[in-house]
Amino acid sequence: MKLYLEFILLLLCVLNYNNLKSQNNFDTKVFTSNQNYKPLNDYSKSSNGLFSSDIIINGLPNRIDKTFGLEKVQLAIQHSRISDIKVVLESPDGLEVWVSNRHGRDGANYSETIFCNSGFRGKISDGIPPFVGEYLPDGILSNFNNGQNPNGIWKLKVYDLSEGVTGIFGSVVLYFSNKPAIDIVSKCSLENPKGCKCNNINHKKHKNCKLLPDLTLIKEITEKEIHEIPYSETKGYGELRFGVSTFNKGIGPLEVKGNNIWLCNFDTVQKGAICHNGTYPRQQVFQTIYILTKNGFKKEIKTAGFNAYDARPGHEHFHSDDYVNYELLVPSSLEKSQWKVACKGTKASFCIWDLSYCRDDLINCKDINNKLYLVNDLPNYGFKGFKDCLPEVQGLSVGGVDYYGEGFEGQSILLPKGLKNGLYYLKIEIDPQNLFLESDETNNTIIVPITLNKQKD
Repeated sequence: MKLYLEFILLLLCVLNYNNLKSQNNFDTKVFTSNQNYKPLNDYSKSSNGLFSSDIIINGLPNRIDKTFGLEKVQLAIQHSRISDIKVVLESPDGLEVWVSNRHGRDGANYSETIFCNSGFRGKISDGIPPFVGEYLPDGILSNFNNGQNPNGIWKLKVYDLSEGVTGIFGSVVLYFSNKPAIDIVSKCSLENPKGCKCNNINHKKHKNCKLLPDLTLIKEITEKEIHEIPYSETKGYGELRFGVSTFNKGIGPLEVKGNNIWLCNFDTVQKGAICHNGTYPRQQVFQTIYILTKNGFKKEIKTAGFNAYDARPGHEHFHSDDYVNYELLVPSSLEKSQWKVACKGTKASFCIWDLSYCRDDLINCKDINNKLYLVNDLPNYGFKGFKDCLPEVQGLSVGGVDYYGEGFEGQSILLPKGLKNGLYYLKIEIDPQNLFLESDETNNTIIVPITLNKQKD
């Protein structure tokens, strides 16, 4: 009798398990674009280089989240200079994620490249064309699995951002499954201040603890992404291109917000207008500092410079002024602070947002001293989540990573005629005017040795 009852209980457990499994184990659903093998629009044409392809989704559950959602994106593009290409995926709710932005240097094609959050072959920025296999995208695919209804029109936007070379859009395939890209869930949030810490110490022991950001550069990225372009008689200069990546290792987010008053000098104009000097109008921005108290959060607001809306194709988002400075230094026996500047880069203005996160499996967050930061080293990891470069608010979460590849605009120093070949040092400094309040202002600069050998001296 006992054995019989045990058998009945076991059978009921198996039936119940299979029932639950059948309810939650959705088959993988695959959707492809409605425009396959079409010519891409070259930048010189009236389309400004934008090709857009619709992916019509229907028949899925009306919510995608951490249990069922977008898993991966498969992309095929034929283009002999793939570094001209930026690819953005937009969901029905209007959220955009960068799939890949101007990688591959002198190579060609995306050959059925798969983008997913596991990325067996690593980051797409480290890949080599034609990018065969699985890669981590530039952006965060899990942002899509935010509870939105996936049914509707998804758009793949392909920007050809340099003229002279054309290509063909092959296809895009979206995979939805019960193994979706998973988002970060932070213990610290505006809704759960008790989950926040002050330097690994519970906030209850502190009164009015400022959760300050701490921006630092990832030296390893710049060291890997340096590309010297030979001197050109036609252009009259050579070029040094390089990647830059920053992450926030503080205990609070960097958050800035504009006032939506757009100025050309002292004249108020519309956002996106062009000033008389050919620049875009600026709006003043303000940094929000979160202060943890025993009763929750208070806020402190300070001025933090200006930003602009850049309407150029491939940008179409907000940039913060004076965010980074580039200099090429001539070494000497003097202190580094007194080294002569051979030439400078323009002050690149970046859109500040979480393009990715520090991840233990990637070992991707090392500061200027090559110290590795893992998730457990970052109190309040994931607070507060900036998924887009919005007009209202932008910023960098705790553990958030911002990245600008060597192919992006502004990621270069022009090398004038007469600059001698030899040893130089590339100096990169974020927030050179100390516009943002941080917990540490001493880790915002890296100096990387560079040997030039392709210039006309």
